[in-house]
Amino acid sequence: MFEFNALYNYVEDFDAGLDKNENLQHTIIKSRDIIELHIDHKMMGLGSVDSWGALPHDAYMIYPSDGYHYSFRMIPFSD
Repeated sequence: MFEFNALYNYVEDFDAGLDKNENLQHTIIKSRDIIELHIDHKMMGLGSVDSWGALPHDAYMIYPSDGYHYSFRMIPFSD
């Protein structure tokens, strides 16, 4: 399994943090002059890990384990 995303923002731009208030819940996110790339082996989901502490359903949990191994190689190229 391989998951990734590329954003013109920092992940923190999408979350007001622990001190959320009504003024920050519908903020317009403006693009930054960067690309933040996330490359993941596995991600928990479906059932939602959210800001109020709900966790995914058991079938979609990823528990700590020494059995996870992951590597990748990035090779630059040009047109």
